[in-house]
Amino acid sequence: MTATPHPNQLQPPHDLTAEEALLGACLASPTALDTAAEHLNPDDFYRPAHAELYAAMLRMRDNGTEVDPVTVARHLGDRLPKLGHNGLTGAAWLADLLHNTPVAANAGYYAEIVADKAIRRRLLAAGQRTQQLAYTDPDSDPADIVERARQTLDEVAQHARTGNTALDAIQLADLALQRYASDEEPALPTGWPELDRMMTGGLRPGTVTIVGARPATGKSVVACNLLLAAALAGHHALMVSLEMTQAELTDRILANLAGVELTRLLRRRLNHHDWDAVHRAASHLRELPLAVCDDPYLSVAQIRAHARDHARNPLGLGLLVIDYLGLIKPAETRNTTRQEQVAAISRGLKLLAKELHVPVVALHQLNRNPEQRTDRRPSLADLRESGAIEQDADNVWLLHRTPDDENRRYEIEIIIAKQRQGQTGSVYLPWLPHYARIGDQPHPHAGATPTPTGSGRYHPHAKIR
Repeated sequence: MTATPHPNQLQPPHDLTAEEALLGACLASPTALDTAAEHLNPDDFYRPAHAELYAAMLRMRDNGTEVDPVTVARHLGDRLPKLGHNGLTGAAWLADLLHNTPVAANAGYYAEIVADKAIRRRLLAAGQRTQQLAYTDPDSDPADIVERARQTLDEVAQHARTGNTALDAIQLADLALQRYASDEEPALPTGWPELDRMMTGGLRPGTVTIVGARPATGKSVVACNLLLAAALAGHHALMVSLEMTQAELTDRILANLAGVELTRLLRRRLNHHDWDAVHRAASHLRELPLAVCDDPYLSVAQIRAHARDHARNPLGLGLLVIDYLGLIKPAETRNTTRQEQVAAISRGLKLLAKELHVPVVALHQLNRNPEQRTDRRPSLADLRESGAIEQDADNVWLLHRTPDDENRRYEIEIIIAKQRQGQTGSVYLPWLPHYARIGDQPHPHAGATPTPTGSGRYHPHAKIR
């Protein structure tokens, strides 16, 4: 039996015949070059000369220059004599590539072979980098090494997503009709009908909604209410809390469901009726499809890993809530500004929403500018640390309260400052902080303190009995 060579004795995966056939096809046919461009980047080629030639042809195509052996030779100029193989260089090498191409129409097939080998090389390199980290960085947290390995594999996966994903007009029209005829809800209700009407139904899969506010304005209450609304509607909801603990969030959820004041719950000042309501709420909570992760030090890649795990739930993943964006660990801290880090985090959340086809809600802290205005109402310009947040977000909600105004102290204004698929404007709702709740009916601007009965979405007797 022949012994299997040690991995270190093996050459990296490659197919020079396929590379040469593809380059010859590209020299012969503009269509072949277009096909190759759908699958490959220059660094997908194993032989450096092949990568340089392919990059030159792509530049020429992008500049509107015809690609053939003569124009390519002129474009490469002094570089051409330095390229080649098997004793052939310059124009003779280009002619040899053209002459030895079996069928230019098979460019897509050749490109798939080259791409396959490139992915295998990247996988090997990822494994070697991970091995090196494990050996040479003994003081690192193993979780950090795992995270860096996952990031490397994610980069390989991005390279593996090749091919033409564009849809023609017929496909677009057919898919649109299928969506319109489907019984599936196009958006996830927020739990506040008035807001849903403004949001064309609620939170749509694949979108990112930023909820911005100054501290102690209601961001966490909004997050808990959205989590509950999704779970009560039968959707699996995940909250990643980098600020509050699981216990703190559970207290707020139970106060909301039970209709018991949060301070009474925290101070254990509960009477017999309170205890009955809390027990009923806890029994109801056990049945809800929601989960809370309170790891305070997560990157976007780690949040993605948690979300993927929950997406394997039989219900799938219906909602991801993150509290809050500014606490997400940046993937790279060396030689990067805070703005660049936040921009990368913002883009990562958008990619996550699209990848898992789930609505993502991320809380975010506003800067101090609203406090310097007379009315203290926030605006998009108040988003902290990066303009990329506004750019990447599909929706931006800004929270505003006026506790000093007797007529509106129990009201919260949700300002829809940006909505990619609809209108902007404001929704005014009952603010019930004692119950960690926002009511589901528009607030009448009355001065009286709202009670949990009839003014909150989760009335204990209506929802738990």
